[in-house]
Amino acid sequence: MEKTLVETEKKIPAGINGWLLLPAFALCAQPIGFLYKSVSILRSFGEVTIIWPALWLDILTMIMVAAVSWGFFRKRSYAAPLFVAYIALTWVFWAIIGGASAQYLDEGMIGLIFHLTVLLPYLVFSKRVAATFVLEPANSLDRFLAVLGRPAAAVVRLLHRQRWFIILYIVVFFVAMIFLNAAVHSRTSTET
Repeated sequence: MEKTLVETEKKIPAGINGWLLLPAFALCAQPIGFLYKSVSILRSFGEVTIIWPALWLDILTMIMVAAVSWGFFRKRSYAAPLFVAYIALTWVFWAIIGGASAQYLDEGMIGLIFHLTVLLPYLVFSKRVAATFVLEPANSLDRFLAVLGRPAAAVVRLLHRQRWFIILYIVVFFVAMIFLNAAVHSRTSTET
């Protein structure tokens, strides 16, 4: 009986410690930043032009943060791939909205570089991440999020298999976001 209890304890993944505290802190700080930005925009309602697509994308980002946080803090197997998808979509949103308005442009370049060079490879290649996020979906919300995370999980598996090309993929994604940002910026500046 004791042996099965010890074996069961070994199957429970380790807590969120070490470098995993950085993404955990980021997930906790994101809603605070969103609330601060929303309040500051709404306080200056007449003075600043509100970009409604930016607010809608911020709301979508917050929904994504909630989904990633749900799996991340419960150590579900879909959490890391969903986090990778969240990072990618966040920077696609930044490229579009940053190109549409100069007030959003400087907001994310340092974060983009950090996410692509540190956090993304850590989520894909770290043994700590692989050992922590192993619990299977337990309820209907978990199963729904696992289904949403399947395309991202396929991309993570591809990146894991082709680890020597990860630098190339990161550079291509970074350059694509810069070009998308510039294209949106040039299109919006010619329309006005």
